[in-house]
Amino acid sequence: MSRFSQVKLDVEEVRNQADLRTYLSHVARRHVTLELSTEDFETQLEREFGLAPFTLRGELQGLDTLLRRAKDAHAVVISKVESLGDFRVACATSLATHR
Repeated sequence: MSRFSQVKLDVEEVRNQADLRTYLSHVARRHVTLELSTEDFETQLEREFGLAPFTLRGELQGLDTLLRRAKDAHAVVISKVESLGDFRVACATSLATHR
């Protein structure tokens, strides 16, 4: 992290908070992989809800296929939207007309 310069982002308006959150999500997606195994998720739930270790082991395995399908479907839709050209301008224009 030492090779990056820090920038303080002040958000004065509520609507700008959403813009900032969107921007930071975009930056994070480019630099962070959010792959979480079912085992890791089970461990996280055990900690969060104060369950004994290995209580959930294997209980969420059935969700793995469904989550992967949902992620694949999301990727297909995103790639189609991105292929439309400058979709960010279209979205910004659409949002501006609805405010």
